Amino acid sequence: MSEYVAPVSEDVSNPKPEILDRHYKVLVVDPYSVNIQDFGPNAGRVRLSFYSSMVIHTVRELIENGQVDSVILFDDASFGTDYFSTGDLSYDYLTQDRKEGRIINPGKVKVYKGDDFARTPTQVKAVATYLKAHGLTGDDALYLGWEYHRDRVETHARAFGFEVNYGSVTEIHKRFEPKFDADKLMRMLPFEEIEAMESRRRKMAKRDGKGVIPGIIQSLPIVGGPRMLDNKRMPDGRLAFDYRKGTARLKELGLK
Repeated sequence: MSEYVAPVSEDVSNPKPEILDRHYKVLVVDPYSVNIQDFGPNAGRVRLSFYSSMVIHTVRELIENGQVDSVILFDDASFGTDYFSTGDLSYDYLTQDRKEGRIINPGKVKVYKGDDFARTPTQVKAVATYLKAHGLTGDDALYLGWEYHRDRVETHARAFGFEVNYGSVTEIHKRFEPKFDADKLMRMLPFEEIEAMESRRRKMAKRDGKGVIPGIIQSLPIVGGPRMLDNKRMPDGRLAFDYRKGTARLKELGLK
């Protein structure tokens, strides 16, 4: 692993540049679903959603910059155990052999497996347990995800007894790729739809920091079950938010 080198800090558009001015013992990767390719030579193959792909690319940038020692991933199996999960594909991407070597040694990656690790409160609780077991605090970890998710992750973390260093994937990626136009990307993505969904969840998290009530609701067969989260290109060219049960996507593709 190369010696840690802090990124340049001339980019004043990043509101939290200091988050990358230090090293972290562990990087927690917020999962954002898988999808199934429905055209081309890879049709039928499980792939990371756009949101997961953006996050895992930024994970690679952080690792290769020497800023983290280890990585935590979560299963988030959008289509159930018969298909690869977000954690599976992320793990394979980070640890596979390449001519230039692995991005990270497999022994440095912890994957939390199981259907329950598609829920944010369960993920955050697992992080709290991991930190305590390894003699670490929230200050030793960087939690990487999309900005819209920050508030809820921070709320759940406080409920489980730690403060989180949450890094926005667009802000951090821009630190490594100064020409990356985050504002343009945000205008293209269906964030009005995402924000509408997330605002309801934030309100619930404020009342139930450990996510007990959503856990009970999600355990009901008619409500619960793994879900996928991605973009869908509409006939007019715009991107719509595609959030639904994984079984619905499988039925759409004739796979169930």
